[in-house]
Amino acid sequence: MAAAYSAHAGAIGPFEGIPHLLQLLDNTEQRSLRHALLLFLQALIAPTAAGDLTPAPVPSSTATTLPNVSGSVAAAAAGAQHQGHTTRGNGSSSQPRPGQQKLSATQAAAVRAAKANGYLLMDHGGLQLLVDFVAGAHECTERRSAAAAGGAGGAAGAGHLISSISHAEAPKEWHFYPHGYSPDAQQPTPAATSSSTEQPAAAAAAGSVGVHASSTGGNRPHGPEFYQVGDEKVPGPDESGRAGPLSKEALRQLHSRGVITHDTWMWAPGMQGPARLAGVRELCWMCCSGLGLLGPFEAALVALQILQQLASLQPAVDEFGAVLQPLPRAHIGLADPACLPHIAQVILTGEPALVSAAASLLTCILAHNRAALSRLYLTGVFLFGLAYCGSNLEELAGLFKTAHLVQGFRGAAEVTAGLPLFQRSYLGALLPESLLHMLESYGPGVFAAALAGDHNTPEIVWTAGMRQQRLIPAMLQHLGDFPHRLAQHCHAVYEYTPPPPLSWPELADEIWCHRFYLANLCDEERFRGWPVVEHIPLLQALMQQWRAELARQPLAMSEGQACEALGLAPGPGGAVGEDDMRRAYRALARRYHPDKNPSPEARAKFLQVQKAYERLQAGAAGGQGPQAWRLNLMLRAQCILFRRYGAVLAPYKYAGYPQLLEVLRQQQAGSAAGGKSGTAADAPASADAAGSAATGADVTGSSSGSTAAGAAGSHFLSAERVGQVLAA
Repeated sequence: MAAAYSAHAGAIGPFEGIPHLLQLLDNTEQRSLRHALLLFLQALIAPTAAGDLTPAPVPSSTATTLPNVSGSVAAAAAGAQHQGHTTRGNGSSSQPRPGQQKLSATQAAAVRAAKANGYLLMDHGGLQLLVDFVAGAHECTERRSAAAAGGAGGAAGAGHLISSISHAEAPKEWHFYPHGYSPDAQQPTPAATSSSTEQPAAAAAAGSVGVHASSTGGNRPHGPEFYQVGDEKVPGPDESGRAGPLSKEALRQLHSRGVITHDTWMWAPGMQGPARLAGVRELCWMCCSGLGLLGPFEAALVALQILQQLASLQPAVDEFGAVLQPLPRAHIGLADPACLPHIAQVILTGEPALVSAAASLLTCILAHNRAALSRLYLTGVFLFGLAYCGSNLEELAGLFKTAHLVQGFRGAAEVTAGLPLFQRSYLGALLPESLLHMLESYGPGVFAAALAGDHNTPEIVWTAGMRQQRLIPAMLQHLGDFPHRLAQHCHAVYEYTPPPPLSWPELADEIWCHRFYLANLCDEERFRGWPVVEHIPLLQALMQQWRAELARQPLAMSEGQACEALGLAPGPGGAVGEDDMRRAYRALARRYHPDKNPSPEARAKFLQVQKAYERLQAGAAGGQGPQAWRLNLMLRAQCILFRRYGAVLAPYKYAGYPQLLEVLRQQQAGSAAGGKSGTAADAPASADAAGSAATGADVTGSSSGSTAAGAAGSHFLSAERVGQVLAA
């Protein structure tokens, strides 16, 4: 039937038996029949006669407009586009619009039939049913290594995932009520199907051992102290009549022996309350008999493909590109809290095909749903995506591009257009600024290639070690045992906790300015003649950072106060371990984050926790004012600009005199106070900057000086040079 309908959907027309098909698919006790029905449903919604209606890739000019990025990034991006990966350079979902594709009469008839089938499916609860298939992917016990997604980088990342959970035994999430449960009285009552006289026999069938628990007050029937299921001991009923916890495997065995039936009340953390096993789809399907035609991954992928087709059959924009209001039913239904978290959480399976399909579907259904998109971060999808260790990152990058700047994690009152990119982006605390620049300026293709690659240039510093040894482990550590728990409770929902900002030791001696890392840009041995574009914006950014550095004040919070705010005790030598900092941050964020605690006092406390964490991350340098090495890099970068592009900058008046004189005055004050002089190697560069200033340009439109406290400590200009320049 599936093959015939898929090939001749237009001639056959809409299928009116979808309600019966969905009911049978949900209730059958044969795995093979359920999977056959799922494949038939795929033929009804996505018949081959209708052709491919999924969004077409958007061509990207990244490879030709990004000459300064290392060739490996541009080549990888071009290769991904050549292989047909989806690229959404403008950050919006490329929805298929009516009229964009010319369909034959046969295809048009098949599309009409598929649309009618889709509406019938949604009318009878088909969306939630398909999402439950997607959530079932977590039950797969033999997960593929992410190396299959590409290269050694995936293998190393897979090792992190394995090591992060290898020490823990399978979690036990489920509880059951062997004597029944009364939802009204909230007290255990004898179940109609499990009387007190039947319990000992059922316990014996399960191989239970141990004494019977005594009844303390009330009339609760006696029960075994524990149930022996293989090597697992399942605790017997407690005072509330609830037994457990137990694993899914133990639950399945107790069901096969008759201790647990479809009428037994079940409960797991995250459920609103106990429910009969017959009402818990995840457990009903687990207790089915026979072998299936599909594994959990394959069934989830088929379900995702059906959902993608449903969204494609109901585009969110009209033929003129205007967003439809209200949005199509498929988009609204899949963005509902009952569906959206489970689609996002399938990324945690690490299966490359599922990760790509889930990211594409999320981009499709949320691109024009601003309300749901702004709260996407609460599902944890950004954390799940960054924890993924494969190299097929194109679809994830498209989702990040669509969503990272519109998240409401800071609150509407705090978001302004004047904030720098790393403060506006949800990813700003988790990724270096160069990667954010790649994502926002050059699109998902280059970002995906850069994130999976190994680069150290003036425009990007990102290595495989930074991803495999820092980013992925940090994300997995933050997620804790949640990915492992999903195998036992597929419908658990991630409880969002804001991640602590990541620091990068590889960038400790770097300054990101406009679109360059200044230390690499000034390294003329390795990067001599590196092309510089956008000369005037770069010089403007240098002036702004120079001014801010001179006005930089020591942080008001001391390291001791920061430790006290986080509830930490400094170790030997006053040091605080980064893991301890993260644990303390997570615990306090769960308690005081505005998304979890709306009180004004909690918000103030959370801001204090953030400042304390940033203070400890800053280390000893955080307690100081202007840093000589930072001023040095800014001056050397200006030297390079004026030396290479003097003709471009000549028409403008140089506005850096006030800052330069302020640096010299601070140096003179430091020398008079007995401060140490810097190395002689730095003096020529600074002198060149002063000389360049004479022929330089005013690119900031402002000549006001900056006042700053004198910077004690090391300086890079000798006393002689200071006197000469001041005299000049």
